[in-house]
Amino acid sequence: LEVDAAVRRLFAYAAWADQTPPEEADHDFAHSYRGHFESVEAYVEEMISDFGYDRQLDDAVPETLRPYVRIDTAMLGRDMQIDGSFVAVESNEGAVWIFV
Repeated sequence: LEVDAAVRRLFAYAAWADQTPPEEADHDFAHSYRGHFESVEAYVEEMISDFGYDRQLDDAVPETLRPYVRIDTAMLGRDMQIDGSFVAVESNEGAVWIFV
């Protein structure tokens, strides 16, 4: 299991290096790498959970309306990539590596 994680991290580093312009090559990989996710949407869902946005919605929206209120993770992920908040690089398994 540890070898698998180390190999995955090496592949992530190769993907990061391939996406990083030479003038930014000294940028710290450990700072940029956010992880390996099934999809961009999975990364955004984790981010939403980490920031507590679902709890905030639970507190702000009446219980009867809560099932109808959600964050569009696909759109948010797309917009965040467009504005440069993060870069998603597809891995060989069809998942993505996320870098900021």
